[in-house]
Amino acid sequence: MSVESKVRVLTAVQGLNPGVKELVKATKMRGQATIQIVRALRAQGLVDAEKRVNGRGRPREVLRVTPLGVEYLEAYFRLGRVPLRASEAELMRAAEEARYAGRLAERGVDPFMAFVELNALVRAAGDAP
Repeated sequence: MSVESKVRVLTAVQGLNPGVKELVKATKMRGQATIQIVRALRAQGLVDAEKRVNGRGRPREVLRVTPLGVEYLEAYFRLGRVPLRASEAELMRAAEEARYAGRLAERGVDPFMAFVELNALVRAAGDAP
């Protein structure tokens, strides 16, 4: 699930406070995909659901964006306005680092854990008298 689809759902929820059925119509996404995104957003604490009883039948769940979800949207739109700039040398370095991470992964080494270990070694070397 992409960040754009999360933002699309969050924006629709923020404007409407809909139930899932209305959310599917508003986002024009497949029902199952929308439900999957809503579940992920709820697990991340970006969306919350309230039960509303309207007459007979089962209670209806109405979605609302949490304060954390509002911050997420604000950060997304703020970062969307920041132009990214990189020199050719920086792009070449990033490509080389990606190849290096791929080689580590091929050998069964977690690139993130290798970074953590290297970071710990550098800190220890810096703390030495």
